[in-house]
Amino acid sequence: MALTGLKFLYPALVTFPLFVTKEELTTVTLFYDAYYDFGILGMLFFGAALGGACCLLVRKRRRMACPAGHVFYAQIAMYMALSFFTTWFSNPATWFYLAVTAVVYFYVRS
Repeated sequence: MALTGLKFLYPALVTFPLFVTKEELTTVTLFYDAYYDFGILGMLFFGAALGGACCLLVRKRRRMACPAGHVFYAQIAMYMALSFFTTWFSNPATWFYLAVTAVVYFYVRS
């Protein structure tokens, strides 16, 4: 709905409460959704997978010649830097922009 503008044509599509504000927390951190959806084990797995992916990206960035790869790195770095304030990796728009950047990277690289 965010990319199509359907919410302006059919307002009933977005007439639900926003679950961004949590009374029990002052911020919604990186692990909030992983904890509430999958518990401690899910949070540990998510943290390990995200940390491994970031480690791999940092190592590959040193040898990267494609500018789109650096944009991909910058996106991940910004999401990680701001992850204290909201759950970036639970947001579909985040994955959409990462996927678009990955497509551009593979197109430019070849």
